[in-house]
Amino acid sequence: ADRCEALKPARRLIHWVYAGDPTPLWVKGDDGTVCARLASSQGVRQGDYFCSQLGFTGRDAGLEAVVQAFPRVMDDNVLAYAGDTYLLFDATSVHVPAVCDRLVKELRAIGCEVNFGKTQGLYFHDARLPATTTDWLEWNHVKVESRAAKVVGAPVGRDVAAMQAL
Repeated sequence: ADRCEALKPARRLIHWVYAGDPTPLWVKGDDGTVCARLASSQGVRQGDYFCSQLGFTGRDAGLEAVVQAFPRVMDDNVLAYAGDTYLLFDATSVHVPAVCDRLVKELRAIGCEVNFGKTQGLYFHDARLPATTTDWLEWNHVKVESRAAKVVGAPVGRDVAAMQAL
């Protein structure tokens, strides 16, 4: 909250709720007994609705900064849903690495890290991506899916069989 201007009004509440040791989420089985304990060591606390809303607020400020920095590229084509963020723009643009680097920088500024292990590029075209883009993707270990993927739970792509398999 201290690093994100949009969250400053809620700083005292956030500190009160989230300062100190993380609180566990106790999971009960069908018989009502505790069968698991989920602890959060970093990021969103397990089962905490308010924490995801805080994440949205912080992330939105970073996304807006990216759109403002690259208005001709981004043109407000951002989809953020639950913990996922989708940047929708022309992947053949030479600005792809700069847009992605800016998003990473903006998120780091508020204490968030992009998990490149969970990040993927979706490119459902035959044209080759610019070398600067493929270099950036390789450097950051971002997999590119060219047949089909799920976006907000729905299969999308160009390969009908791959989409049906999803």
